[in-house]
Amino acid sequence: MVSTPAGRAIGGLTLSCVQVDNPMLVMRAAHWHNALAKVGLAVPFWAVHDVGVLATADGGSAVIQHRQALHASRPPPQVQAAMEVWLDAVREIAQAEMMEKSRGWRLSDELISVLLLKILGPIYERHLGPGRRPTAVPLPLDPELYRDVDPQLFQLFSAHDRSADTAFLSHLAEEHLRLIISVEQIDLDTLRLLGMFGAEASAASALGMLDLLNVFASPEANDVVNFSLDLIPSVLETKRASGQQTFSVDGYAGLARRGTLDSLMLSELAFDEDLFDQRF
Repeated sequence: MVSTPAGRAIGGLTLSCVQVDNPMLVMRAAHWHNALAKVGLAVPFWAVHDVGVLATADGGSAVIQHRQALHASRPPPQVQAAMEVWLDAVREIAQAEMMEKSRGWRLSDELISVLLLKILGPIYERHLGPGRRPTAVPLPLDPELYRDVDPQLFQLFSAHDRSADTAFLSHLAEEHLRLIISVEQIDLDTLRLLGMFGAEASAASALGMLDLLNVFASPEANDVVNFSLDLIPSVLETKRASGQQTFSVDGYAGLARRGTLDSLMLSELAFDEDLFDQRF
C-alpha cells in the first residue's frame, strides 16, 4: 500500500491532529472523502478526517494533538508553524455550537459529507485558484485496513512528495478565521431538520449533495425550515378523544357498566343478583 495513491492519501493523516481509537471513524472519513470526490472536490484526506470526526458522536472525546509520526518526520519550521495554527483552529472548531449539536444529533455520513463540502469546499477552491483541478483517488472502505494504521503513518508519509499537502496546510493556517466562521455560519435549524429525516434526506449521489448544499445556502429555505420545525410538534402531538370507558368487573362483565335489556347477553343471566340489578 505504500506506493499506491491510496497509501499516499492515508499517509497524509500524519498532518491530522484529531485522534480516535475507533478505526471505524477513519473508515467513515474515507467515505466522506469519496463522497467529496463525486463532486470533484479532492480535499486532502487529513483535512476531511479532522473536521468530519469532530461532527460525530465520538468527536467530543477525541484527543486533539500532533501525532507521533509528525514529530518523527521532522517537518521544516514553516510547516511546524502552520501545524500549530491548524491545531488551534481545530480545537476552536471542536467547541463550536454547530459541532456540539451535530454530535448530539448523530448525523448520517451523507449529511456530514454535505457539511464538509460547505465548510472546506470554498477554502479549497480558493487555494487551487483558476486552472485544472486534481482528481481525487477513491479510498478503500475496509475497516481492517485502518485498524493499525498509526504505526504505518511515518512510512506512508515519507514515501511521497508532500508539497501539495503542506501548501494546503499553509493556506488553512492563513485562512483559519474564515474556516472557523464558515463553521459558525451553518444554520442549526436546517441541520436539525435534515438530521431528523435521516435516510430520507440522504445525499448518496452527487446531485443529492449539491441539492442539500443549496438548502444550506438558500435564504428562502430557512423560512421553510422554520415553518416545518414549528409544524412538526403539532403533527406528532398525541390526540386525545372523549369516549365511553370500558373495563372488566369480576371477570368478563360486558363492554359498559350500564346497559339495556335489549343488549343483554345470555351469559349475563348467570351474574350475581346485586351486579345484575346495578347494571340493568
